[in-house]
Amino acid sequence: MPPTALLKIDVEGYEQFVLRGATETLARTACVYFESSAENFAQHGYTLGEIVEMLAPLGFEVRRLDGAGPTTAVTSADGSSELEDLVAVRDIDYLHRRLNGSG
Repeated sequence: MPPTALLKIDVEGYEQFVLRGATETLARTACVYFESSAENFAQHGYTLGEIVEMLAPLGFEVRRLDGAGPTTAVTSADGSSELEDLVAVRDIDYLHRRLNGSG
């Protein structure tokens, strides 16, 4: 299978379960885009920190997004209650190149 540049997940709080079932897909994926909602995650019994911890051994760093692109890294201790857009990346420079149209 060819590599995947971006995997978008929009499952209203079921992200952890989708990620658990996507190990083969994640192995060939550069970036994963998903929404974070503490309320939605709590309804399914997990936290954002658990997603960060699940993705780290796979080589991903989770980062917040704003209008300019990826910003601060999210740690397993983060517990934002806001609805926010996040991206898990293997190579932040690759993502910046893609966002700037040069990669």
